[in-house]
Amino acid sequence: MGETSALTIRARTILIVLPVLIATVLITGAVTMLAATSGVTRIAMRLMSFKSEELSNYMYGQWDLLVRNQFANRPEFVQAAQYSIDSFAQTLVRSPSEMIFAVDASGKVVMATSPLELSDSERSRLVELGTTGTAGWTEVRAGGIPRVGELAFFAPFEWTVMVTDQSEGFYREVRVIIVQGLVILLVCSVAAVWLLLTFSRYLTRPLSSVVSTIEGIIANGDFSRQVEVEHADEIGHLAGRFNLMTASLLSSYNQIKDHAYKEAVARRQVVQREYETLIVLGKAAEFRDPQTGAHIARVGYYCRMLARLSGEDAVNQDIIFYASPMHDIGKLGISDSILLKPGKLTAEEFEIIKKHTTIAFQILKDSRSPYLRAGAQIALTHHEWFDGTGYPEGLAGSDIPIFGRIVGLADAFDAVTSARPYKNAWDLDHAFAMLEAEKGTHFDPRLVELFRDRRDEVEGIYAAHRNG
Repeated sequence: MGETSALTIRARTILIVLPVLIATVLITGAVTMLAATSGVTRIAMRLMSFKSEELSNYMYGQWDLLVRNQFANRPEFVQAAQYSIDSFAQTLVRSPSEMIFAVDASGKVVMATSPLELSDSERSRLVELGTTGTAGWTEVRAGGIPRVGELAFFAPFEWTVMVTDQSEGFYREVRVIIVQGLVILLVCSVAAVWLLLTFSRYLTRPLSSVVSTIEGIIANGDFSRQVEVEHADEIGHLAGRFNLMTASLLSSYNQIKDHAYKEAVARRQVVQREYETLIVLGKAAEFRDPQTGAHIARVGYYCRMLARLSGEDAVNQDIIFYASPMHDIGKLGISDSILLKPGKLTAEEFEIIKKHTTIAFQILKDSRSPYLRAGAQIALTHHEWFDGTGYPEGLAGSDIPIFGRIVGLADAFDAVTSARPYKNAWDLDHAFAMLEAEKGTHFDPRLVELFRDRRDEVEGIYAAHRNG
């Protein structure tokens, strides 16, 4: 009778506890699985949105350059900008299943990071999405393949642009997580039944270890923590599966970090292309006079040296190096008859050529690029004199920005040591004597002393870049 009573109590315990336990496991697992799949999907969607935002910002940046430089109606410059956009899009693609493409108002493919042929219905669908202003997350077919991604409409070119991935590849990780979640739920349910029937007295300590590990992971984000597997039973199996899961999460986390690193590298490549654009813009002004092609190179190196000696940090050293070529970009607005005149300028001609400082400032001042903004400041102030007799605003002393003072000295020094249509180049001794003579009037005395004390470095720059 006592045994029967014990069995009845056990049966009652099973009938009461087991459904609750299994329901709890299933609900917790389902919620966790949904959260995991939702999280993975959100991360993937956010990455796609990030790429779309980066591409959109780059496209509008290219258009802004065309408009500000009055090249928007010049087909050759528009085509160059579109080629640059295509090249930038290529850097955003990270897997064979990803594709970035654009169609124009007629449905013609005008840009694609990999070969793409659209059917008539696919073209019509994309044109419809573009004309109706349907932006954001979209599912389409392209080249007969279902795709998901971010859609945007670029009005200046009338392009419908999509940053996409194949639907199958995009949702693959979600399906894997669901399968793994179902397996884990099944294992947990079986283990719960078995443990409840035969090993209930061993539940507290092993489960406490799991809970402790989970809390440690939640508190510290340390996915390398593992549950100690003490026995080769269901609890041990559960702990092993948990360890596999955390190892998988750690691997996924490391993959995300690696992807973020690759994205950072891609951004650095974009910055490098911005550097190259600055050099090209500077040369656009300097090559108005073929004899001064190496001028911007030497001025840049002189400026970086002076910025370093003045205590500027590495960021500002790079900014002045790449922005200094902008100092004479305003010459693009000056007539060749004045700019290249072999003789002395008249007073009226000199007033005209002085305007190159304000022309350059107006071209560059509204840019979002720190290099172009620095170029605007440099162009406006590099002809100011330390005693206040310069132009265009008559600034004096420390009221002249340090970048303007540095470029003013470097530009003047290189100008006198370079041949011009109207004069021969000075030797370096003569040039250094000029700096000493105009210290405190034309030039910042401290900068003159720093420049003079590093004459060996100056001569090295002059020799290395003498012929461009």
